[in-house]
Amino acid sequence: MKSIWIDCEWFIGGELFILGYCYNSKNMGQLYGHSLTKYRVQKILSDVKYIYCYGPDIGIIEKHFDMDLRNKYVCINLLKVFRHFIGTESYKLADLEKLYGIKRRRVEYKKNILTSSLTGQMIIAKEGSSNTTVRILIILCVSGK
Repeated sequence: MKSIWIDCEWFIGGELFILGYCYNSKNMGQLYGHSLTKYRVQKILSDVKYIYCYGPDIGIIEKHFDMDLRNKYVCINLLKVFRHFIGTESYKLADLEKLYGIKRRRVEYKKNILTSSLTGQMIIAKEGSSNTTVRILIILCVSGK
């Protein structure tokens, strides 16, 4: 079973218009326009056990396609994980990247997401009360098609 990172963009009101996905730094893609269908979403989720997202993306997908992802997959909202383990004023990914000294090859926030080609990696570790270390690996992938 594999993991997938999902990042969605939607209009106010919840209408989904693009779904970016990434299994690893070399296997990624986007669904938008006529390719953004329930069938294609189900296809990219086949053989997946863990779905990682940052924010309300799982709920947006469930609402848009009338799907129940939370009971079929292990869904991990990394925004909730960050809020639990990291004390900071802002949880915007751009601010977390600055806070932890993560450099992107190209910085393109809120620009034309249909032509962007970015890959970044973020590793954040925080020591627990015992010898437990929480390690979170986020691979941010956006690929233009």
